[in-house]
Amino acid sequence: SARFAEELPRMQEIGLAHYHAWAFATTRQLGASMELLAAHLQWLAESGVAPGLALPAGDFLRLSEGAKTFILKAARAVNSKKPLDATLLFADMAGAWDAGMAALVHDLPAPAGAASEPAAPSPATA
Repeated sequence: SARFAEELPRMQEIGLAHYHAWAFATTRQLGASMELLAAHLQWLAESGVAPGLALPAGDFLRLSEGAKTFILKAARAVNSKKPLDATLLFADMAGAWDAGMAALVHDLPAPAGAASEPAAPSPATA
């Protein structure tokens, strides 16, 4: 949110064409990937593979919808050269991410033959 607030005046100065390229490369990809993830998790839930995955699917869909809302609100702010306080929108998207990831960790079935304990960190990250 703070970073976007810093960038908004520059985008307003450069114009809408620049904003659309920026939005496509960032926020649109976020929204599209979360919508695809939600659809896949919903499919897994409905097919009986992991019924608990319907909950995180809803969280990731909420994130996707937030990204779409942000794209439109930000485009209006760039075009009108008015400020945009997207703090609540970013907070909702972050909350959806956190809820979805927590539910995935809780409900995602472990792969067959997976160790019951977490693997040791790799030497590169230890």
